[in-house]
Amino acid sequence: MKRKLIVQKYGSSCLHSPKDILKVAQKISEDYKERRLLPIVVVSAMGETTDELLRLAHEVASTPPPRELDMLLSVGERVSMALLSMALNELQCPAISLTGSQAGILTDGTHNDAQIIATRPLRIDQALQEEKIVILAGFQGVNPHTKEITTLGRGGSDTTAIAIACHYHCPCEIFKDTQGIGSLDPRWEMPTTYYSQLSFEVLEKMCFWGAKILHHKGVKLAQKHKASLYIKPFSNRSISTPRQGTLIVPAEKLFQHPLFKSPKPLALTLLENVFETSSPPQDPSCKTLLSHPEGSFIVSAPKPLESPAQTLLSVIFSQPLKEEDKITYHKKILSVLPNDHLLLFSPYALHILTPPSELKPTLSLVHTLFFVKANKFF
Repeated sequence: MKRKLIVQKYGSSCLHSPKDILKVAQKISEDYKERRLLPIVVVSAMGETTDELLRLAHEVASTPPPRELDMLLSVGERVSMALLSMALNELQCPAISLTGSQAGILTDGTHNDAQIIATRPLRIDQALQEEKIVILAGFQGVNPHTKEITTLGRGGSDTTAIAIACHYHCPCEIFKDTQGIGSLDPRWEMPTTYYSQLSFEVLEKMCFWGAKILHHKGVKLAQKHKASLYIKPFSNRSISTPRQGTLIVPAEKLFQHPLFKSPKPLALTLLENVFETSSPPQDPSCKTLLSHPEGSFIVSAPKPLESPAQTLLSVIFSQPLKEEDKITYHKKILSVLPNDHLLLFSPYALHILTPPSELKPTLSLVHTLFFVKANKFF
């Protein structure tokens, strides 16, 4: 029986230690030997490796050159891929590790936040013909003109996995350390609803407005190519059963579900280091998020601007909000929020700009209104 091709991505929490790598290898071995799968496995760096490499860079340079930073940060995923390949070969599973450049992940020339422009996976093709398991370093690629190593920025390993799945038109499983995609960040320690299915549109908005699930550009790529995308939970004891996790599907497949017949609050996200400015910033590292009707702009920035830093809480809805919905939410929420909070809207979301000192009570209030007493309040 011919093996079924699949892309699997394992994040840093799945590869925290050699013991975890052995458990992931055991799962991949079972997929290869018993389920007759032929996995292309994309890996992140182990545990906190990337943060540690960044710390080292800033110990020797106040402003590390972007090119050298990419050379350094790309090391983390290479360690993971080599160790996982060794573990699989120990289990009598033929495996080969490849860097992003070896695997033909071609990017533009932007260091630290490159975009994938093409995939030319000739060495992956060769390995698959030999029925080898390919272990691919995520988060990195190469510029075809300069031959320089580049990294893809936050969520880059997920984007690598999605790009490869789109190239081969095969399913993509992304393993995370949660039960799937939920209404809240699990680190907030609040009651969370987990969804068995979500639309690409809603997931892209969640990620854009701060949910640390995938990079929103990766979600858009999957949507464009109609990729089969499945966010699955990872456990230190075992890998999830097929019924767990969240399947991402086109919105039209969900329109019959009650959550998608009218706008319903699905998720609460958070963006830090957000600023209100009188004009769009010229710095390319800053990103304009929203325009205020009175003329100011809400931007995210990696470094402080002249105005005080604030936090943007966003309630993500299952459908684009209608004008009557916006009017209703605006009146009712402002009646209970302090005066120093700015309320804004985008098509799928309601946004609350709040001072960091007020984040905890505001988060609790918004969670209660939208996810605990939603039926009574609205």
